[in-house]
Amino acid sequence: MKISLTSNVANRIKKIREGVVYQEWLCFVSELFQNAQRAKAKNIDIEVDEGYFAIYDDGKGCVSPKHVFTLDFSHWETNVHSPFGEGFSSLFVIADRIKIQSRNWQAFFDLKEALEQEDFDSIQVSEIPFVKGFCVELAFAPRYSIESIQKEVTKIASMISQNVHLNGKLIDKRSISYNPFTVRKKLKGFGEIIAAPAERYGNIEILYEGRPIRESLFDGIKGILSLRPGAITLRAPDRRDIIYDDKRTALERRLQALAQEMLLKVIKHYPREIDRFKSSIENLLHPSQYAKHLHYGLRKSPAEKKPVSKPVCVAELGREEEFTTTPSGGQTSTIPATSRGIPMEPNEEIKEIKQKAKKNSIFYRLHRETDLEDLQAKIEYLGLMVLVVDELQGKALEWMGVPHIRDADQVIEERHKCTRVGAVSRKEEKLLELLAPIAAHYGYAANLFSFADIETLVLTKVNSKTVKKEKISPTGVCIKNNNAGCIYLSRRGLKIRQLNISYSGGMNAVKNIKALTAILPTVAHELAHLLYNAQDNTLEIYKTQERILKEIFSLIRN
Repeated sequence: MKISLTSNVANRIKKIREGVVYQEWLCFVSELFQNAQRAKAKNIDIEVDEGYFAIYDDGKGCVSPKHVFTLDFSHWETNVHSPFGEGFSSLFVIADRIKIQSRNWQAFFDLKEALEQEDFDSIQVSEIPFVKGFCVELAFAPRYSIESIQKEVTKIASMISQNVHLNGKLIDKRSISYNPFTVRKKLKGFGEIIAAPAERYGNIEILYEGRPIRESLFDGIKGILSLRPGAITLRAPDRRDIIYDDKRTALERRLQALAQEMLLKVIKHYPREIDRFKSSIENLLHPSQYAKHLHYGLRKSPAEKKPVSKPVCVAELGREEEFTTTPSGGQTSTIPATSRGIPMEPNEEIKEIKQKAKKNSIFYRLHRETDLEDLQAKIEYLGLMVLVVDELQGKALEWMGVPHIRDADQVIEERHKCTRVGAVSRKEEKLLELLAPIAAHYGYAANLFSFADIETLVLTKVNSKTVKKEKISPTGVCIKNNNAGCIYLSRRGLKIRQLNISYSGGMNAVKNIKALTAILPTVAHELAHLLYNAQDNTLEIYKTQERILKEIFSLIRN
């Protein structure tokens, strides 16, 4: 008996052979596997040799050869007992000759000869003793790589439930594990997935009805996805490409939701792994989702403030670059002491950070922004907090209203109150007399210097908001008014009463030199402000003050 191929056979088969219809010549392997799966086969045996491929399964078999050789038709859709049809034409991509056996029939088709003679009525069908399952044998040209076929068989066989032997050897099943992050989950309406979070874009192998169809990249997730029938729409005839429609959009949203769920699990339970998945977390999660789970380095014991009295402009650690000077006149300042308390819990940290953010007393910079260390030191000198964090923590802090230190518009305002201005004792009159030549040396009148009781209120403003108020008693204050100015010296701060002087001697008298030595650092400091507009807490004022001191002592010696 002979049967014919149906459909527009000649042109159709030519297109298949030329690679126009199917994207990959190996597609026949997955199609044959899928037929075995649909036929409920439990065991599949495959033989591959040079120019030869055979597959045997123990499924339900095919009732009629017509179901196999009808192109553009899937009998599976209408008859669950015959899982053959549309995809079966993929065999024509490589096969020159095809032999099929199932149940009580066998068919032989010499495709190469049919194409040469354009005779498609030559499929020879004969009866045979009953054969369980389904068997397909293909003969093909040697140009097709058997290594590629074996590799494709092994890949598919390792991912399906059936036992598969290749050339007599059982193919091991693939073990999927991304410990400790492996998640096995049913996706309602789609199927089942074994997945794990990915460092950035992860590869998902997609199976449709147990058949691998493609690999796709998804943000923040990797694994194997097994889709149920109808979950997506596949492009015919090879059914490897997923059509972009509402089904695909819904699947992508579901995978994104799963990726977010897994990344949150990493943040909550595996904090040491956060840096590994930082890119995916930034891309997929809003800071509101992860901010409360991060640590920012705050500790339960608050930083204590202890008074540190320092002489004006004394270089520390023997290096000019690392000097610390007190504000104008060498007054006592407060510097936060390092806290060594227990790290706060995340909820405590969030509460503390938000409170400080409202008061505008906290900032952040990134670890890599080492060029901002000097700015950080200035802000911390004012008693404000600077958190040094990574990019992920930085985004969370921004969400909580913590500004970057580049946005710290810092202003220090000093309000001076000077009372009892002028000399109130004979000793003060003599000291002012001794200071007059110094004023004249720099082109000022003798009344440049005066004694006073000085109180200063220092207001630290950041972004126009007062973040700190501090009352200090400086040893001196310089008041500038265009080119004029005056310098007030604090009688209390300089302890004028304790000085011994010679009322009859001049600048070079021994007692007067000792008395002047006690107050000249303050005099030189304030002259640096007046003459050179030098700013406190800078290397410039330190160097300028030292130069002025040398000039004054030279004046005294002469």
